[in-house]
Amino acid sequence: MAKSASRSRSSAAAASSSSSSLHKPSKANSFKTSGRSREWSATRRAAEESLSIQIQYTLNALIALLVMHTLSSPSSLSLAHLSSHLHLPHSLHSIIPSWLRLPSLAPFASDLPNASEKGGHQVWSDLVGEAASLGPFRSDARGFGHPLTALHNFTRACLGLSYPVPDPSSSPIAAFKHQAHRLVGGDSVPATAPWALLSGIPGYLYERGLRDALFVGTLVLLFTLARALLMKFLLLPLGELAVPHVKKPRKSERQSTEALNERAKALRTREKEVLRFAEQGFSLIYYTCSWSLGLLIASRESYWPLNTVEYWTSYPQFQLEPLFKFYYLASCAFYIQQLFVLHVEARRSDHWQMFSHHVITIALIAGSYVCSYHRVGNAILCLMDPSDIALNVAKMLKYAGWQTTCDIAFGLFMVSWLVTRHILYMRVVWSCIFDARSVMSFRPPNRLTGDYFTKTSYFTLIGLLCALQVILLMWFYMICRVAYRVVTKAGAVDSRSDAESSYEDDEVEQLAAKATSTAIKSNGAAKKKRK
Repeated sequence: MAKSASRSRSSAAAASSSSSSLHKPSKANSFKTSGRSREWSATRRAAEESLSIQIQYTLNALIALLVMHTLSSPSSLSLAHLSSHLHLPHSLHSIIPSWLRLPSLAPFASDLPNASEKGGHQVWSDLVGEAASLGPFRSDARGFGHPLTALHNFTRACLGLSYPVPDPSSSPIAAFKHQAHRLVGGDSVPATAPWALLSGIPGYLYERGLRDALFVGTLVLLFTLARALLMKFLLLPLGELAVPHVKKPRKSERQSTEALNERAKALRTREKEVLRFAEQGFSLIYYTCSWSLGLLIASRESYWPLNTVEYWTSYPQFQLEPLFKFYYLASCAFYIQQLFVLHVEARRSDHWQMFSHHVITIALIAGSYVCSYHRVGNAILCLMDPSDIALNVAKMLKYAGWQTTCDIAFGLFMVSWLVTRHILYMRVVWSCIFDARSVMSFRPPNRLTGDYFTKTSYFTLIGLLCALQVILLMWFYMICRVAYRVVTKAGAVDSRSDAESSYEDDEVEQLAAKATSTAIKSNGAAKKKRK
């Protein structure tokens, strides 16, 4: 009882402050747009603060990663270089007091041996010999010895594609030498820029390994930063322009309690719609780029468009083109980042369905990447993106107030969902169940060739695909409910309703409803007295 009483007092204070702020908005809760001050709701303030924090931390992490890579990269700052280039000229150096002079760093300079070349200490090189190139700290870094060489390996894996291999079709001799060198325990990795993401090394393919997880982690940071920047500086201002503004009350209604409460509720609703508009805008940008890139990659493959047997004919293909590898790792990073976004945005009624969808999608992408099922993964990603694009467009039109166009876009979304996610998708699942067994037989895993066609991987793949289809059917039921609303002229709305993200907003709305009912009763009593 004490807790409920305290909640009612706090909610009453919140209600009074929200109604009074319509006339006197505070600096913390308002902003300027087109020369007019607008009240910020609690949800909008929380979203703005969250975006600022995301930008700050992800940007600092990426800058730190780039600085660490620069300091540990080839031909970077060595102690001898610092000693010879950062000192002042001798004429000025002699004037400065000794206690202000920079110390000589030359005695501390060291070039310890690494994988690329031997350093200046010949004694150390003779003692270690060839073992120096097989240690854990091998790269092209020179100047600070082994610790920064290890840092260079770490940052290089974070910033670029790992495991380049000469392409046998373009350079068979180089591929043969690389394979022979790898069998004896060496590692001939060409020295190239680590951020050669899309172009890659000319004449090279890319294998897979544990270091790819570092690149995925970096892409998660990049997606988080890109989403925060786009939403804060582009999509939220665009949403302010697109979402219709709340109409001002008439002069006769400005002092009415009912009118004030209705306007406060309408302002909060509009702020949420602006946020949803920005969120759907970022999803639209990503899915459009992802679908375009996925179609470009698939169009070059033998299984395009629906030759599903080709998923398995040349299995396994452990070596990927650089664009294919980047596309696959970026897809995995995006859905990992979406798990974070799912807990940042306001919780919706299908929160756990969406959470399960993201977890299953991440497991499918990562598992198919490890087990060389990437052709199936590319096909499924290309089937999932079109309906997401149509849904994002329909929601943005809904928030912008274009109801008729929204209904048309929602109709296209329903058709694309049914065709891609329940008809064509099941054709891919059918291929995974029957075509794979008709072309191949189960065998022990082979890590060197990426052959993981075992009973465990086979049934795990089919189980995850069927679980994903169950979630899609649950969503299709919600879609049919929305379609019924369109047919009955109620208009298309997202059945995944938002749950309130704060107690304050929920209690304010309850008190607003109570105040409205109280005002109605008082007006009725006054009319009776007049009669």
